[in-house]
Amino acid sequence: MVRAETSVSSRSSATIGFEATRLDDLIAAQTRTLGALTIHQQGLMQQLFPSPEAVEV
Repeated sequence: MVRAETSVSSRSSATIGFEATRLDDLIAAQTRTLGALTIHQQGLMQQLFPSPEAVEV
């Protein structure tokens, strides 16, 4: 009886571990996307509001 509980428990642990890894991967991908969007936003803001040095040139 203890063996059946152990195998179910280890199977559940493996599933939880897989899902946690998958969640970590999704978070990392979203973090990269956010970083790219932030850089893009900064570029757009520089185009809208150029520095005084860039306007004089």
